[in-house]
Amino acid sequence: QVQDSIALMGAKKVFICFGINDIALYGVDGTVKNFGTLFERIRAKSPDVQLYILSATPMVSGSEQKNLNNANLRKLNEALKTFAAENNAEFIDIYSAVADTDGCLKAEYCSDGFIHQTPAAYDQWVNALRAFAATKM
Repeated sequence: QVQDSIALMGAKKVFICFGINDIALYGVDGTVKNFGTLFERIRAKSPDVQLYILSATPMVSGSEQKNLNNANLRKLNEALKTFAAENNAEFIDIYSAVADTDGCLKAEYCSDGFIHQTPAAYDQWVNALRAFAATKM
């Protein structure tokens, strides 16, 4: 399990990115609860690890589904910001790096007309991660 792998590696920093699929199954609150469970398991085995949460990313306009939609993804990100602040973790906003002015995934960053991203989108992730790292120097 992931908590065992982190402990075995002796990781000092762990970047966590999940939740998009979870919203469809568990909703925003259930997804945040899943983060809590994961954090507990990681910290039980690696109490000194620094945890970072990468935001959920948006979907292309028109591809949204019942629970899996941009409004819920934005709610999740707000909840994760609060969760991070309350749990000695850092929140990194990737959503804004790939979103258009309406808060949807930019079409040029989408590989499938849904939610999956292109290499150009991941270049934007790198830029966002570098910008975040620069604030920590």
